[in-house]
Amino acid sequence: MWGTDAQFNPISMILNEGWDITQLQNMDNQLSSLNSPDALLRLGRTMSHPVADVVRQGSGKFFTTEIVPTSFHPDKAQWIPNYQLHLIGGGYLNSKAETWYREKGYDSPKGMAFATSLASWILNETSEISSSSSDYSTDPVADLLFFDLGGVLLFQSDIVRDFFSHRVQMMNWPLQPSLDPRNGKVLNAGQYFAIKAPLPGKGDWSLFYHMGLGNIAGFSRQILSGHSISLGAGAYARRVVQLDSTRNSVELAPKLGVFWDHNNSLWASAFYNGQSVQRFSIEIYPTPWTSWPVPLGFWGTFGGPRGLGLGVVASLGIGVGASE
Repeated sequence: MWGTDAQFNPISMILNEGWDITQLQNMDNQLSSLNSPDALLRLGRTMSHPVADVVRQGSGKFFTTEIVPTSFHPDKAQWIPNYQLHLIGGGYLNSKAETWYREKGYDSPKGMAFATSLASWILNETSEISSSSSDYSTDPVADLLFFDLGGVLLFQSDIVRDFFSHRVQMMNWPLQPSLDPRNGKVLNAGQYFAIKAPLPGKGDWSLFYHMGLGNIAGFSRQILSGHSISLGAGAYARRVVQLDSTRNSVELAPKLGVFWDHNNSLWASAFYNGQSVQRFSIEIYPTPWTSWPVPLGFWGTFGGPRGLGLGVVASLGIGVGASE
C-alpha cells in the first residue's frame, strides 16, 4: 500500500481534519493556542446555548447561509463547506475509519470510527474558535449538530456508500501534517477530498473535482497500469473575514493543482496558491522510491512571505518540518 492510503489511520485523520484551518493566512498555527483548554472551554460555552446562538444571529439568516443553499456569494455561502466537508467529507471519512477498524480486527468498528470522528470534530472546532472573538458563533452549531452528525448518518446507507465508491470515485487526499520542533507550530495540515466521475464513452477520462479549503475542477486521465494524472483550477480560501459577532466569511484567491495517483491513492501533488503566504507547494507521499530504509513522505513550500518550508512525514501520518 502506497500514497495517501499508506498514511491513513485514526491519528492522521484526526490531525488533518482537526488542524485544517491552520492553512488560512490569519489563523494562529501555534499548537499551544490551537487546542488549548481555554479554546475547549469556549467551545463548550458556545455549544451550551445553541438556540441562543441562532436567535442572536437571526434564525432566518442562520438557515439561509448555513443550512439551505441560497447564494454562492462568500458572505452567504457558509453552506458550501458545510455540505462538502462536514456532510459528504465527514461522512465518507467516518465510513473509511470504520473500514480501517474492521480490517484491524476491532470489536466495535462503528463505535471506534464515531469516537475518531468526534475527536477530529472537536479538534477542528477548537482550532477555529481559538481565533474567534465571540462565544456566540453559529459555525460550530451548524457543523456539529447538523452536518457532522448528519454525515455519519448519511453514510450508514449502503446506497450512499455504493454511489461514492462505484458511480463516482471519492478519495481521501489530505496533506501531511508536521510540527516545527523549534517553535511548536503546526505546518502543512489539511483535509482534502477528490472525486472522479467517468465520462461516458471517453474510456480513461473522468471529470475531476478536488475540495477542501479550496475547490478546483478539471479532468483526470488514466495513463498506464492504474496510474492517473489529474489537473484542476479554481479558488481557495485565503483568509477568514469576520462578518459580525456570530458569522465568518472568507476571501478567495486562485488555485491550480496537478495530481498523480495510483488506483486512486495519491502519490504526489503540486499546487499554485495565488496571493498565499506560500505560493507553491509540493507533496510526495510514500512510494516505492521513497521507502528506504522506511516509508516516508515529503513536502515543500516556497514563494510568498513565509519563504521556504520543508518537511518529512512517517507512514503514521505526522512528521517534522520547518518554515520561515
